[in-house]
Amino acid sequence: MKEILQVDASGFPHKWLNHEDAVSLIVQDQILWTVGPIIKSLHGGVSKITEKQSIVGIPAIIATKSAMGLKFKSNSPKITRFNHKLFERDRNICVYCGEKFHSKELTREHILPISRGGKDEWMNVAAACKRCNWGKSNKTVEEFGSELLYLPYVPNVYEDFILQKGGKKIIADQMDFLMEKVPKTSRLKN
Repeated sequence: MKEILQVDASGFPHKWLNHEDAVSLIVQDQILWTVGPIIKSLHGGVSKITEKQSIVGIPAIIATKSAMGLKFKSNSPKITRFNHKLFERDRNICVYCGEKFHSKELTREHILPISRGGKDEWMNVAAACKRCNWGKSNKTVEEFGSELLYLPYVPNVYEDFILQKGGKKIIADQMDFLMEKVPKTSRLKN
């Protein structure tokens, strides 16, 4: 099921909404502006006065009037224990051998191992195939006798919203809206 992108008045993304939450905002008159086509129409009851059925159209992107219910999202998204955002950021390519793998064949590689003082953060992790990750073990990149084929980076908030979905289930208008704010240097643009 397609989700609706909720943004604030300035277009800053806040969350992905299900249809019910989006309709609730619409009927409470909390929408400032919308972008994109109606992706879902919900039909309500029939009015005794007009004898017409109520219909609420839900657009792809909704900007809400107030910050009610919106939590400020930092410009630096957190890396989660789930690796799908990391693998998507790195395009499922091993940082050492450069081969493309299915997500099930990848691991989260700590460039500076945690046992050597490395942290579990965007700038210290990359996608690596199991063979390379296990071969490197708790060595540094230099001790492993390799080099990084690409550098890790921290995705911005717009990239993070795309990465949350793994690039899937995002309709074209939502993707275009988010990609406008993705840096030119992002791997998502390649």
